[in-house]
Amino acid sequence: MYYAQMAAYQKDEVVGVLLALFLGTFGAHHFYMRQTALGVLYCVFFWTGIPTVVSFIECFFMPGRVRQYNLGLSAYFSANLGGVPARVQVVNALPSAAVGTCAHCGAMLLGAHYAGIAIEASMLGATHACANPLTARFGTPHGVAIAVMLPHVVRWNAEVVGDRYADMSSVAEAREG
Repeated sequence: MYYAQMAAYQKDEVVGVLLALFLGTFGAHHFYMRQTALGVLYCVFFWTGIPTVVSFIECFFMPGRVRQYNLGLSAYFSANLGGVPARVQVVNALPSAAVGTCAHCGAMLLGAHYAGIAIEASMLGATHACANPLTARFGTPHGVAIAVMLPHVVRWNAEVVGDRYADMSSVAEAREG
């Protein structure tokens, strides 16, 4: 059931790029991605030429958008169809006892994806990059390795984004007080 639903609804990256490139003026790529409101907006303003320029720029972002759409679709189907089939599960990160019982692996993968986006947006990706060798070489639990590296990365980043850290600190203090 999972595979049938995914095959029926998933989108193709190449089709998305080609639609944005050749028919983007009329919003075809947005209709393809089920963003009807944006598609209609492009149709209304196609005569201005603005959608043509914007859709050309969007060509470069379409593969990522299609992958994100398909990932969300996978999470939706796995949650609503009783889980992801065993062949699709990511088993190397799960204890062997949990592989057969994990009914929400798609949602877990989506959560990991969002966590990765949050890590990158917070400028702490370097913490993970520095912690991974500690985990791989010395067997240090990943959370402990991150806790060890975090103060050093924050100190390093503070030279450039210290004002942002100060803003976050003042917000945290206001919530506590």
